[in-house]
Amino acid sequence: MRQRTIKPLTAKIMKCKCAKLRVRQLGHREDKYFKGFAQLKTVDEGWRSILQCSSCDQLWLVDHYDKLQYLYAYKIDTVELPTEGSFFEMHKSELERLRNGNSAETCKFSSCSNLALNGLAYCAVCAIKERGIYE
Repeated sequence: MRQRTIKPLTAKIMKCKCAKLRVRQLGHREDKYFKGFAQLKTVDEGWRSILQCSSCDQLWLVDHYDKLQYLYAYKIDTVELPTEGSFFEMHKSELERLRNGNSAETCKFSSCSNLALNGLAYCAVCAIKERGIYE
C-alpha cells in the first residue's frame, strides 16, 4: 500500500517575474505580487515604500494604496529616493527601448525638432511631458 504524504500548510512563494516587468507598473503596496517583498524604507511622507524582491533583489518604489489615483511601482537601482530628473530619464529610456528607437519622422509638436519614436507621432520627451505616454 502506498503511503500518503501530507504537505505542510505554508505560504506560497510567488515566482519572481521582476525581470519581465516594465520599469513602471500599475501596482501598489498591497498588491498580491508586492505584498511579500521586504520593506526597506518608507518615503514621501508615508505615501510610498522602497521594497526588495527576495528572489532577485530588485528594488521597487511602490505607492501605498489610495483609491483616488492610479498607483504605480517603479524599478529603481538604489534605496535612495530617485530625483525627478532621474525618473524622467528612466521613463524616457524605457519608452525608447519599447518603441525600438526613433523613426525618420519629426515630432508633431510644433516647437520640437526631435525625431519621433517608432510607431508614435511624438519624440520621447514630448510623449511623456505633453501627452503623459510612458509605455
